[in-house]
Amino acid sequence: MLPLVVLSWRWGWKWGLLSAFVFSVLQLMLGYANVQYATSIGMAVLIVLFDYILAFSAIGLSGLFRGKFQSERTGIVVSIVVTFLLRLACHFVSGVWVWEALWPNELGWAAPIWSIAYNASYMLPEILITGIAAFVSWRPLERYYLGKDIAE
Repeated sequence: MLPLVVLSWRWGWKWGLLSAFVFSVLQLMLGYANVQYATSIGMAVLIVLFDYILAFSAIGLSGLFRGKFQSERTGIVVSIVVTFLLRLACHFVSGVWVWEALWPNELGWAAPIWSIAYNASYMLPEILITGIAAFVSWRPLERYYLGKDIAE
């Protein structure tokens, strides 16, 4: 996910949103088997929108945070946290509306609790790993991928 964030930071949120949308379509093509579980067209549309298109496209909004913080290093980490939480929200909605209707959880938990527990189990580590990777590799990111080397 870090390359999508960096692309959005370098070229702006519009290009970031477009590239993240293209990435979401690629993810949809690779995970198309999940759509076959839908029992109706409406459910298939919800899966496509909330598990793929909206979820992954949200990451392209990272560029909105550039220049909003005194430290760009802090800004990129905040943008990762916020946009990945948007992605988590999309997966959460899908979990409550779609997946709980298809397969009620075995533990008998309420749908929102199960959805947040399941989706947070992989999204929180992804937020931490991507945020730490961006923070630790900020110097080369800033120099080579965000265009600081061109100005020198």
